[in-house]
Amino acid sequence: MVGNEERGSHYQPPCYELKGSGMKIGFSKSGKIHGVGYCSTELRACEGGSKATKCYRVWEHMLERCYSDKKSRTQRWYKDKGVTVCKEWHDYSNFHKWYKENTYDLGSGKLQIDKDIMFEGNKEYSPTKCILVPQSVNTLLIDREADRGIYKKGVYKDGERFKAQVSVMGKVFSLGRFKTETEASNEYERAKKEVIRFSAEMNKNRVPAKLYERLLELAV
Repeated sequence: MVGNEERGSHYQPPCYELKGSGMKIGFSKSGKIHGVGYCSTELRACEGGSKATKCYRVWEHMLERCYSDKKSRTQRWYKDKGVTVCKEWHDYSNFHKWYKENTYDLGSGKLQIDKDIMFEGNKEYSPTKCILVPQSVNTLLIDREADRGIYKKGVYKDGERFKAQVSVMGKVFSLGRFKTETEASNEYERAKKEVIRFSAEMNKNRVPAKLYERLLELAV
């Protein structure tokens, strides 16, 4: 089934046509993935049976975060903040091409797509702004402001004092308790830069040079 955008009929990855595959969740009533996504060429979204490829999962989850009508815990950091995907990447064919040209072998660990490590504050997923990064690096730089409440990054109220903590490789480490929020924040910022610098050196020979250099910038 091949179509074009003008006719409103798009090629849908074969795995979504498999009955009982359980992989139709992304379709909206319009026949598009999360209301916007389609594929203009015959690219398979599956690798054996009905298991989606890594590239397709990254694309579908990216659209889900930005456009899905289904409530999820990630919407407050993406859809609710006006984060979008460029129209070029609504077409899976274009995203597939970019992904294949920019993916790399970590040896171990997962790659995730990031929109604002290279361009702080960016709110659009696009080929000129995005980069694939190790999950450990992406997690390190995520700012979950809704989780910490009204306090500064890395700072949480603990009784009459302020607690500072930093996450390293998925584990949370306490940096101590302080009299003021400012003292706790300063300690967090110092520790965070050390962690970023450590992460940069640990991944130096595993990631693109521009990502390594950007991590060093963030560690200053």
